[in-house]
Amino acid sequence: MKNTLSAYLIIVPFSVVSLLTGIYSFYAWQKRTHLMQFGIKTTGTVIALKSSGEEHSASVAPVIEFVTQTGDLKTYESNFYTNISPFRLGEKAVLWYDPAAPDEVILEKNGMMVIGTTAMISFGFGGIVVISLIILIRKRKLIKWLKLHGRQVRANFIKFSSLGSSYRAHCEWTNPRTGKRLIFKSDWVARVPVLMPGDYLSVWINPDEPEDKYWVDISWW
Repeated sequence: MKNTLSAYLIIVPFSVVSLLTGIYSFYAWQKRTHLMQFGIKTTGTVIALKSSGEEHSASVAPVIEFVTQTGDLKTYESNFYTNISPFRLGEKAVLWYDPAAPDEVILEKNGMMVIGTTAMISFGFGGIVVISLIILIRKRKLIKWLKLHGRQVRANFIKFSSLGSSYRAHCEWTNPRTGKRLIFKSDWVARVPVLMPGDYLSVWINPDEPEDKYWVDISWW
């Protein structure tokens, strides 16, 4: 259905973001657990706090030097940027590294922050997806109920409103039982059809609650 386009525009990309951040969070947790169990624990020195390079951003990430068991000097540059760094220049930082691949490093101080942040992003976007699905399912149930038990009326088209590249129609109808003028709004769609003020739109209403339970039929768009 075209009138559910706006819901899908939320559900699809947000699902992808939630899935990818969830996978990354699990990977980071698995990597941390593995290195803490099988890696070598040592202490390095914070030699720099590098900037993210983004304009007007105060985010920084630590650059740490440490010496491996074999005496090699290694430099680890974190890619996790924060506005308030938990590290200070010159301080000692506890870390674990993979002896077979010394560039694989996790830090004691901000390791769980990385996992927690990505997990929160994943759950946040996932929550939006769930809410959008619930809204979509309830909308479909309402439309089905209105077509079976509701009443179809003709409302006068008034205007379009826009949000970015999405549009919705506004139309009015006067309830003959109460004499009250009601304004109905359609779902958001990606394109605007040719409609003029005074044109009619079909609206399905619940006669007992026409203000709250209605659906503007724009399936022909």
